[in-house]
Amino acid sequence: MRRPAGRRIFSNRRIIQKRTVMSDTSNRRGFSFSFGTLQRDAQRLLGALNDSTIGAPVVTKLPATFVADFTAQIALAAKLDTDQSGVIGTLATLTRAQAQALADFVRLASIARRTAKLAFPGQDTLLSSEFKVGIKDPQDLASVLDRARAFVAACQKYASDLAPHGWLEADNAEITAALAALTNAGHDQGNASDVKLGTTARRIDAANLLYKQCLVAQNGARKVYSPAQVLADASLVEGRARFLLDEFPPRTRASASSTAAPAAVVSPVAPAVTPPAVVPLAA
Repeated sequence: MRRPAGRRIFSNRRIIQKRTVMSDTSNRRGFSFSFGTLQRDAQRLLGALNDSTIGAPVVTKLPATFVADFTAQIALAAKLDTDQSGVIGTLATLTRAQAQALADFVRLASIARRTAKLAFPGQDTLLSSEFKVGIKDPQDLASVLDRARAFVAACQKYASDLAPHGWLEADNAEITAALAALTNAGHDQGNASDVKLGTTARRIDAANLLYKQCLVAQNGARKVYSPAQVLADASLVEGRARFLLDEFPPRTRASASSTAAPAAVVSPVAPAVTPPAVVPLAA
């Protein structure tokens, strides 16, 4: 099936490699629940630590700078979440700009090739080698740009031959500008992809550290609000709840399995009933 005119699909090995790295980076996440859940529960733990009644005895069980470090890490993780959203939007915009730049160039190149065929009928070697007629592979971006530069150079080299057939000097200026726009869009999109990769890695690292700090805060709280202490003193129940000791980390898999339909219960005393054999009636 032929693709619609003006549209071209190409691959970019560098982008594919970076996506592979990003996938590997994403696998470094040290928790299975969402970033939003981590932020919410970290804020709740910080609120408990800052409570003068239930938090003060826990703070004494933690490193001296823990509350300050925890506060700063929550802010950093939130900022990187926002940064990640921003770079994704920027990358999407630049990807669209690159696609539009490519479509503009392909449209002009298609007209120029038709003109070259009129100007050089039967000269297949020239058309193939300089105007890239019939050459479509490889389709990675670097190869596409390499052929485009050679093509524009041919349009300029044979400008006097193309002009009588409708490809004017103004057309050469337009296709040169289109090539520059495509090249710049490719660079900008590649740079934005690099920024996204770096931001993703920093975001995951910050979230992993924040998750670990949440567990450290809870370790301190367990020294003050252990199950045995809570059973002996009901006034400690609130502290245990505020430090999420029975709900963080979220047990996503356990909760999912707990909602599954229960298996049918078979009574061990109910005897199996064998239906009687069917005896055919006498003819």
